[in-house]
Amino acid sequence: MVQVIENSEDYKKAIKNKVAIIDCHAVWCGPCKAISPIFEKLSSDVKGVEFFKMDVDEVPDVVAELGIRAMPTFLFFENGKKVNEFVGANPRGLTNLVLAYHEKPKAEEEKPEAEGERPKTEEEKPKTEGETTPAPATSQ
Repeated sequence: MVQVIENSEDYKKAIKNKVAIIDCHAVWCGPCKAISPIFEKLSSDVKGVEFFKMDVDEVPDVVAELGIRAMPTFLFFENGKKVNEFVGANPRGLTNLVLAYHEKPKAEEEKPEAEGERPKTEEEKPKTEGETTPAPATSQ
């Protein structure tokens, strides 16, 4: 779930003692509207991260402090310190950065083995290109 930052106090709480990503957007910004559903989906898929959005026209003091000049701008924080930034409405770029920077999404977590399933043996595992399986020994 994406939480809304409405003032400077909300901003300070958002970044304190946690991993947070803030979507700095404007209601009049077309690219911001286009990438908003991607950000919303990431907020429900990625664990261990808090997601926020901030309308740059509503919090000009925070925008000036952060030096935001283009929208959308996505800011990455750890324990109150800005550690990364992504500018633009590139869905793949944003998704890759969020996933590379943070834990795997819930959908990709390892699932427990179903009853009756067993781990695959080396012979059953798919081979990558250039990898071979030794030929079985033959008796003569």
